[in-house]
Amino acid sequence: MKTEMNNFKFNIIIFMIIGLISSCSNDIRFEKQRWEQKDDLANYSYRDRMLNDLTHNYKLKGISFRQLRSLIGKPDGKTVGDSCLFYYNIRVDYGHDIDPVYVKYLEFNINSDSLVTEFEIKEIKH
Repeated sequence: MKTEMNNFKFNIIIFMIIGLISSCSNDIRFEKQRWEQKDDLANYSYRDRMLNDLTHNYKLKGISFRQLRSLIGKPDGKTVGDSCLFYYNIRVDYGHDIDPVYVKYLEFNINSDSLVTEFEIKEIKH
């Protein structure tokens, strides 16, 4: 009986530790509907927390631009230049000004065959 009680206590402690460890991460699973959801200030509410899952658990490199749009929606913009770079805003912080003080975005390089050749997470701090 005493051994069963000790096993029960041990199992409870293990479950508590696992719960504590898993709650430390703010990452959530990618969902297209939430990815596209904006808050009252037109910021994307969930993208930053979904970014890790999207970039590690989904095939992004080598897919077509059409497949990319189907997966994560319309890009927020295109980088001006010779190469074909599209980006998705992840987080924009304006601080106390109208100009952003911090920008985080996911940038995709699309080749002439409309395939994603690479992607990169970029951050700009002003």
